[in-house]
Amino acid sequence: ANLSLADLDKESYLLKWQVGKLYFDILKNEFQLAIDQQNVTRYEAIYTVIQAVTRSGIKPGADSSLAMAELSKSRITYNQTDGQIRQLQQQLSYLTGIPPREFAVDTSQTKSYLSALDILAKGNYAGSINNPLIDYYTKQEMLYEQTENLVKKSYLPKIYLSATGWARGSSIDYNGNYKSIDEGLGYQRFNYMVGATFVYDLFNVVHRKDKLAISHNITIASDYDLQQQKLSLNNVSNQANEGIHTAVKNLFEIPIQISSSEDTYNQKTAQYKAGIITLIDLTNASFVLYRSQSDYVQTLSDWLLANLDKAAATGNLDSFIQSIKK
Repeated sequence: ANLSLADLDKESYLLKWQVGKLYFDILKNEFQLAIDQQNVTRYEAIYTVIQAVTRSGIKPGADSSLAMAELSKSRITYNQTDGQIRQLQQQLSYLTGIPPREFAVDTSQTKSYLSALDILAKGNYAGSINNPLIDYYTKQEMLYEQTENLVKKSYLPKIYLSATGWARGSSIDYNGNYKSIDEGLGYQRFNYMVGATFVYDLFNVVHRKDKLAISHNITIASDYDLQQQKLSLNNVSNQANEGIHTAVKNLFEIPIQISSSEDTYNQKTAQYKAGIITLIDLTNASFVLYRSQSDYVQTLSDWLLANLDKAAATGNLDSFIQSIKK
């Protein structure tokens, strides 16, 4: 029974972990969708500018066609991201039973997420004594140990105490005379017996040895499973720490990248309007800005997922979820 309950806790824990990953994937794509929308808006603005300069004869008409192609491509990217969100919502609906139309991932409190994760990254959150991913294998090993003890005790000598009693009645007495019905229904004779039995299997030594060996080897195998699970979770935790460390360093660089790319895009737009540069230079600047924004989303997603994996591997998944909810 304890093993079955531990198995239920383990599966529930793994489901929470999977749902957490899906949630952050949706959050990442929601951020990316906003960036794709900005990209579409930029290319619409570029296309408007190009139409003005081409109509005035400053730029060739081919620029207008090229700008329309880039605008169409940006819209396709937006549609793909939107479709990816819907697919993730369907998958999350399958795991939670919540209809996809009722999902609303809140992206307005990003700063709160970052502050919560900053606390978690420093380890200032309560640890779980019993990790369900470890507790299951611990309970399994305990079960096999008890089974091994049961096999040992099943071949010990046994003493059985038995007792029985019985009674009888008759409508005929000892002299052969018939009694009335009322007298014949009663009991006239009572007997009992008590005995003790000693049982020991002298001729089943080989079977006993084999069963003990099998049971003992199963117990050893369960201990290996437990140690392997601990090593696997420790590996996940170590990888998560490295992922957090890398993401933190990148999060310091991303603002610089985005600020520089925005300045470059604004300068290139002004230069294109003045006829100094070509459309290719302007679209390259727009692409660099889009890539910088996408890099921020990817880095933030890596940080969130690394913290999630660390919390799950160390048995702090519930604490992590509560910190995120706050």
